[in-house]
Order: sequence, then C-alpha cells, then structure tokens
Amino acid sequence: MNEPSTSNWDDKHLWQIAFIRDLFWFGLIFAFLWCCIYLRDVLLPVLVGFGLAYALNPALELFNRRWNVPRYVTLAILYVLIVLIIAGVGFFLGPIFVEEAEQFADKLPGQIDQLKQTFVSSEPLGGTLQKAKESLEQSKGSLASSATQKLGDGFGWLARVVGVTGYVLFCLLTIPIFLFYFGWQFAETKDLLKSFIPSRYRESTLDMLSKMDKVVGQYIRGRIICSLFQIVFYSAGWALVGVPYALVLGTVTGILGTIPWAAGLGWPVAMLLAYLDIVQGGGGESVLLWAFFWPSVVYFTVQILENYVLEPWIQSSQTSLGPITIIVAILIGGSVAGFFGLLLAVPIAGSGKILFQEVIFPRLENWANHEE
Repeated sequence: MNEPSTSNWDDKHLWQIAFIRDLFWFGLIFAFLWCCIYLRDVLLPVLVGFGLAYALNPALELFNRRWNVPRYVTLAILYVLIVLIIAGVGFFLGPIFVEEAEQFADKLPGQIDQLKQTFVSSEPLGGTLQKAKESLEQSKGSLASSATQKLGDGFGWLARVVGVTGYVLFCLLTIPIFLFYFGWQFAETKDLLKSFIPSRYRESTLDMLSKMDKVVGQYIRGRIICSLFQIVFYSAGWALVGVPYALVLGTVTGILGTIPWAAGLGWPVAMLLAYLDIVQGGGGESVLLWAFFWPSVVYFTVQILENYVLEPWIQSSQTSLGPITIIVAILIGGSVAGFFGLLLAVPIAGSGKILFQEVIFPRLENWANHEE
C-alpha cells in the first residue's frame, strides 16, 4: 500500500509561506520607519543631503554623459558657485537681515502692548499679552537686575541656545558632506541596490520604482525652485509696499514654502506687521486699509505666478494626490515625526499611491475575482 501523502504545510519553511513572508516585510518596514522617527534629529541632515543629491542627480548625469566630467568635479564646481553666491548675497543683504532682526526684537514688547490696546477687550487675553510683554522686558534685564535669582533659569536658557546653535552648526557642516558623498556615489549605489532585487521581480519592480522616481524627483526639485522663487519675490514685494522686516519675513516664508501651503502663514504676519507699523506711526483708518491690502496683493500675486506659471513649467506631472490627501498626509507626517515628517509626507504619500496601484490593488482584484 502507498504511504498517505503528507500535507504541503509539512514540507514548507516559514519563509516559504506567503502570509508569513508578507508579515515579515511589513514588520521590517514598520521597524525601519520607527527607527527613522526615533533618530530624526540625527537623520535630518542625512535626509536633506540625500534629497539635494537626488535633485541634482540629473544634472550630474548630464555633465558626466555629455562632456565626460566626473561627478565629483561637477560637485566641487557647484560648491564653489554656492559659496560665491552666499558670500555675495551675505555681503549685500547680511547687514540688512541682521538689522531687521535686531529691530524686531527691540520693538516686539511695544507691538504686543499696541495689540493689547487696539484689539483686546477681554481680560483673559489682555492679561496674557501683558504677561508676555512683561516676560520679554524682564528677560532683557534679568542678568543685570536679578542675577542670583535667575541663575538657574539663565543656565537653562543658555543650554537650550547652545543646544539649538550646536545642532544648526552640525547640520550646516554635515549636509554638504552628505550631499557630496551621495552625489558622487549615487549611480554606484543605485546599481548595487538593483542587484538585490530578485530576477523574476526585477523588471516590474524597476518599472514601479521609475514611476516613483519621476513623481518624487519632480516634487523635490519643484519645491526647491518654488522656495527660492518665494524667498526672492516675497522679500522684494513686501519691501516694496513697506512691510517691516520684509527680508526676514520673506526668507522665512520662502523656507516654509518647501511644505505645500505652509507659506500662507507669512501672509497674516505681513499684514499684522504692516498694521502695527502704521499704528505706531500715527496713521489714520484710511491708511490702515492699505496695511491689509498691499501685503495681500503681494502674497496672491506670488501665489498666482507660482501655481499657474512656475509649477506647470518645472513639473510636467504632479504627485496626482488630491488636496485633501495632501493635507491629511502633511498633518499625519507632522504629528508623527515633526519637521522630518513634514518634509517626507507628500513624497511618501505619492509613492504609496503608486505602490497600491501597481501591487496591492491588482492582488485585491485577483483575490476578489477568485472568490467569485
């Protein structure tokens, strides 16, 4: 008599079972993302360096392919140009930037007092603004008036300032290093990663990754160009209509522009600063209307130029995500990983959509048809 056949499950290892294998990959991806979030302060310069290298990779490949210029030579030339541009801009605009920042710090207590007198009629909010004003005034003279009492707070404040300053310096020093390394070794690293893809899945995986590369690359390069555009035009436009601290405000607003719609935070600030400047100068109600009108004209003009002229020119296709999806992705990314998550939210969401369209949805359709 023949031996009874054993079940197929008895002949399989755990890694041969599709369900277990899928769980393992999902767990590995989750663990990787958790480590990235936990180490986000350390990984932020790495991420920025890789993102810049990724954005510059087409130009590096073009110079290498057409004129046979080594990638590290192109990067070195780029570094020299960046240093010259920063030195030139700093020479002409650096003193203005520092002067505006100092004026803002000096006038801030008086502007808080003006806000309290003009807008606030309720006692709770008025008391809050008054406490903020007193705190600012006390902080300016705390070392001179109460050095002994405030010694512990002073050291704590100093430690925070030193920590933030040290982290900023760390990022400024390490980002160029990571950019140079990733830009130099980008092609070799890409070829190495391709070799780890199983041969039977290589063609479909590379096709999916090329679609993700197109979407993410256009998004990153587009946001960098749009951010530089916003820095120049917000600063120049608000300075032209008389908004105080236009260079500082335009620079901050343009940097926020790397995150979709975050530049809108600069619009109400510009109106508020223009209003306070006119009120402190003794302007009448008819003049105050211009404090809200002209900063708004500048903001919406820049937005129209960006959305209808610049973005269609630099991006032939978008992430194909709806506005609600982008907002939800940004909120989730910011709440989970802070600024690190804000930077990655839209690229991850766009790549996730392609992953669902190329891999998950077809499998779900096959499963549903098989069940029928």
